[in-house]
Order: sequence, then C-alpha cells, then structure tokens
Amino acid sequence: MLGLGSGQAISRYERLDRNPSLETVLACQVLFDALPHELYPGLYRKVEKLTRQRIHAFVDQFEESFDENVPTHKRDMLIQVIERIGSRGPSL
Repeated sequence: MLGLGSGQAISRYERLDRNPSLETVLACQVLFDALPHELYPGLYRKVEKLTRQRIHAFVDQFEESFDENVPTHKRDMLIQVIERIGSRGPSL
C-alpha cells in the first residue's frame, strides 16, 4: 500500500535507520489517519531538536550583530516560535 516493496523498509523507518520520503509519510497519514509526528515520533524528536538548535543559534547571532537599522521582525518571530515550542515541552 505504501509502494515500498518490502516490510523491511518500514522497520528501517521505525528504527530511524532511514528517513521516509515525504510521499511515504503522507501515504502513512492517509492509511493510519495519524499526523506525521505521531507516525514517526523518533524522527520528529530528532528534527525538532535540530530545529530548536538552529533557531537559538540564529537568535544569538542576530543579537551579537544587532544594528538599530535592521528590522527585528525576524528575531521577534523566532522568539515566538521558541516560546511556542517551549510551552509544549521537549517534544510531542
């Protein structure tokens, strides 16, 4: 149903040995009526952690090179993201 050819591919996704394609993730969502972070919680936690690190690094870099003439809307948006993801804990 997923067009993967074998059940071994699913096992590799579950063990985080391989990342599913977007098409596979969406096919799983259709089949199981579940959101991607519910289908692949380990991959979600990995991506969430890396994304948080990138956001914090960007905000830190932005603050170090602060210039009054630079619009702060990007920094403000990223701070809102940090607050939003921080309010729900480390991961779903």
